[in-house]
Amino acid sequence: SLSADYMFNLTNMVGNYSDTRIFDLNAFAGVVYTHVDTEKKNYVGLQGGAQQSFKLNDRWSIFAEEYLRGYNGKITPSARTYTSGEYTFVLGASIGTSYRF
Repeated sequence: SLSADYMFNLTNMVGNYSDTRIFDLNAFAGVVYTHVDTEKKNYVGLQGGAQQSFKLNDRWSIFAEEYLRGYNGKITPSARTYTSGEYTFVLGASIGTSYRF
């Protein structure tokens, strides 16, 4: 899958921006493109979610991210999806690191 999102820093909305803050909470929404190779089909959908980020130092941070993707139609019979009529919803999560240049 490939996605393009708009991120919104909720922590900065509640409290003012601080470059010394250790924790940030972001919300995001955008479009997602998914190619299912077994069926040779492409799907475009919408996604939204939240990202929590913990600053380790001035350059490095770790994050956890949860998202919900929605597609029109059933994208694949073998995926762990939640299908309601003509829409498919996919839950996901990831963890990772980020580096600031």
